[in-house]
Amino acid sequence: MTKETFKAIRKKLGLTQGQLADLLYYQNKTVICNIEAGRYPIGDLYATCMRLLEENGVEFYKQYTELK
Repeated sequence: MTKETFKAIRKKLGLTQGQLADLLYYQNKTVICNIEAGRYPIGDLYATCMRLLEENGVEFYKQYTELK
């Protein structure tokens, strides 16, 4: 996944960098900023998470990722 695709999915979902960081369990938005700037690679796990978010939406994703 490219940094452009990553950012496009986030924007398509209407999420801020901070909101996406929360969904992906990052401490803050700095990691998302660095991914979108190309300073950090996008690992397979997070690319998969982004595809799941894109295909199924935030609420569906939250069902399977939030700690109960």
